[in-house]
Parts: sequence; C-alpha cells; structure tokens
Amino acid sequence: MAPRKTAVGDKAPKAPATKKSADKVVKRPARGYHKFRNGLLNVTPKGGEKELVKRNEKSPLLRMPAEIRNKIWKLVLGGKLYESDWTLGFCSPPTEPEDATALLRTCRQIYSETAIMPLALTTFSAETVREAARSLKKLKPSQRKQITTLQLTVYWHSMPTELELFCLGIRHSKHFRSLLALREVRIMVYSVPDLDGTREKVEAMYEHLKPSIQDMPFAVKVDYTHQRWRDYLNS
Repeated sequence: MAPRKTAVGDKAPKAPATKKSADKVVKRPARGYHKFRNGLLNVTPKGGEKELVKRNEKSPLLRMPAEIRNKIWKLVLGGKLYESDWTLGFCSPPTEPEDATALLRTCRQIYSETAIMPLALTTFSAETVREAARSLKKLKPSQRKQITTLQLTVYWHSMPTELELFCLGIRHSKHFRSLLALREVRIMVYSVPDLDGTREKVEAMYEHLKPSIQDMPFAVKVDYTHQRWRDYLNS
C-alpha cells in the first residue's frame, strides 16, 4: 500500500478579528457541516439530531465512566508512528488500515471526546531537522498545534549538528514554533559499524549540548540503540 498523507480537509475559517468575536459561539448552517478555526468539526446537534444523541447516550459504551472510555479511545487511536517522506510529508505506515480513525465517525459524543487523539497520540518521526521542518510545513497550522511528540532518528556523528539545528528551529522557525502542544522530543541515536564506546560518546555530546535545551518548554530525551544506522535505513 502506498504511503498516505496524515490528514485531509477543507480550509479552516479565517481568524476572528476581535476577542469578542473569537468568544462567540459559531452556529452550524442549516445544511452541510461547519469546521471551527482549529479544524475540528462542529458536531452540535440540531433538530432531530438531538433525539438521536439522547438515544446514543444510553448505549453501554457511553454509559461507562469517562476515565474508562478515555483508556479505550487511547488504545484504539494511540501508539502510532508517522515517518516523514521528503515528497509527501508525514505519512502513516503502509500497515495502517484504511479505517484507522473510523471510531471518530461513530457518533457526536465519541467524536467530541476523541477528535484530537489521532494526532496528539502519534509520534512524528524524521531523520533530519530539515526534513522534519519540510514535513511540518505540509500540515495545517491546526494540525501542528495538536502534535505532542516529535522524534529525530540520527546516527551519532550527526547528533550535535541536528540537536543544535533543532534548538535554532524551535526558536526561529514558524513551523516548529507552532508546535504549541509539544511535550516531548526524542532523539534516537543509531550506532555505526566498528566504533567503540558509542554510548559514552553520545552521552558526552548530550551533556555538552544540555545547556542549550534546558530552557525548552518540553522534555528532550536521548536514547541510544545498538542497531546499526545502515540496518535502520534498510529496514
């Protein structure tokens, strides 16, 4: 199966001109559908839909405590890894089923509780900072604002450069600065053949670069793997 873009949708409405208008409740049109500025659907029930919503609330699933429902939603929608493609941007893996987000189309209440989860619970991975920036550019601003986890897969020689570029990008690139929900950045460091003490070198590099990332509003984790870089590229 060919890689698919992470999301599609109509263009979101323009930003309100004033705070007063920003707080105003946007009503759904009589026909069709309406999207909020953040890209989410307005699923407020109208007319006969209200009775349908009441009937849905009596289902065994929706009568469960919210905490249990939330765990179910995370099991269904979470744990995915989207890797960047130089042409397509961040793509879902070929093994992901076509109906991976079908849960959101079940009913209005489930959509309201799960709409941001497909992006918020997904790890977005790239091999370079430049590639990550290029893939982020292909996402809508409302989509970038939902991303919580970003991963860079590098081999140890390029780690200092990529981490420094990332620090610059977070401060100066509008695409990185728009990651308002970002909570964690993972640096996955792959080893190279015939190199002793790779882990120690990686840890030393990280300690050297630590001052430049200490003031970041998210966690930066560096993980070392014994997998060879060339094996990773061929996997």
